[in-house]
Amino acid sequence: QIYHDSSHHVLRDIFIKVCSAEPKVTAFNYCYYTGYLYLVFHHILHVINRFKVHNDNQGGEAKRNIHIHMISSAIEYIMENLHLPLSLADITAACCNYSEIYFGKIFKKYTGKTPFEYILDRRIETAKLLLKIKWQATVKEIGYECGFEQPKYFLIAFKKITGKTPSQYRSENIL
Repeated sequence: QIYHDSSHHVLRDIFIKVCSAEPKVTAFNYCYYTGYLYLVFHHILHVINRFKVHNDNQGGEAKRNIHIHMISSAIEYIMENLHLPLSLADITAACCNYSEIYFGKIFKKYTGKTPFEYILDRRIETAKLLLKIKWQATVKEIGYECGFEQPKYFLIAFKKITGKTPSQYRSENIL
């Protein structure tokens, strides 16, 4: 039964992408792989839940599969374009034909975060890694590389999430 489930195909496609990716490890690849691992985990939980809860409503199951595919596509798009300015309109245009409001609700339902929270978390995780390994780059350059257009916003967001400024974090975590 699992082999006819769309989750199986999505998982297979994700593993093919990860396995065929460039072997060189960079901060971007690290976050890219992290996003794919998140997708894999999400799909595995979905398959487990299918066997835990018997659902006679095939329309509901089909809708969930569509939502999961949409969220997977959105996360893939986000991870591939994390370094660029991203808007909800960009994401919905690339991944689905739903309104931005509906997409945002579905995204939060399946990930526990709004699209903007998810993007911000991924950008901060990327910045943390770059601060450790690119000691020659300025904090401002790292902010730009992670998709923050305004250095001040990068500093505020980083401190809000980590409790430290990027400079403090770097001085405590240089590899």
